[in-house]
Amino acid sequence: MNAGIPYTSGKITISGFGELTDGGSDKDMFINGGEFYNYGTLDCDGFLLESGYVFNSGQMLLDSLWTRDTMDNQGPITTFDFLNDQNGKFISTEPITVTHNFANQGVFSLSGTEMSVANNFSNCNIASSDATANITNSILCVENDFLNCGTDTLRGNGEIYIGGNSTNAGEVEGSLDINTGTGGFTINTGTVEGTVTFGSSGCHLGFDEEQKLDISFYPNPSNGLITLSSGNVNYSLVDISGKTIQTGISNSNQLDFTTFSTGIYFLELSRD
Repeated sequence: MNAGIPYTSGKITISGFGELTDGGSDKDMFINGGEFYNYGTLDCDGFLLESGYVFNSGQMLLDSLWTRDTMDNQGPITTFDFLNDQNGKFISTEPITVTHNFANQGVFSLSGTEMSVANNFSNCNIASSDATANITNSILCVENDFLNCGTDTLRGNGEIYIGGNSTNAGEVEGSLDINTGTGGFTINTGTVEGTVTFGSSGCHLGFDEEQKLDISFYPNPSNGLITLSSGNVNYSLVDISGKTIQTGISNSNQLDFTTFSTGIYFLELSRD
């Protein structure tokens, strides 16, 4: 099937053995409402999410990815450019490869995975709201320049490797391990928490698969009751702003979040 589709309502699903491609004709997929689920392969020039919800556990091969609403990514993505716009809410638990530039203006989260950016990375929103990048139990490698703008926040406990210049004018929080050529930011006019560490190691992509949890959960989306494939798991529930609102240990295979308001949340799982 050739892509070149403006989509405004309802639901599109690509099955596990399905493929949606532009046939090499540089066509875009434009989502402006409704829901899009990919369990197979999506191969097109551009994927633009103006509004609606996107879930991906398949493979996405793109020239550009632009998100302005909620996208839950659980499959590998390769794209030339990637923009998460100021209304974008993007979370990924699987590898992302950006072969040119990445820019975040909204809420962007990596959880238990890795991301490579072949050129520049920016976490900046100078228009209206603040940008937040959460790097949790993940590796981020930026081959060229890195920028965290004023009023914007970089947080988490992952590893970041920067090959070019690095500028921080915002806030850096958590227990991030940041590696640059000089062992610190090239320019820092912002705030860096004392729990953040700096080094000068080079990028080493290749997330340790033994550290990744072989745990699944369902349903997604849910009504607040989540079933895990196994118990004895540490969990954190994070809201769309990146704030952790509940942590604990699941001694059974079920989590109950029905007391929380309806909305979009991210569930992070780990074991000691």
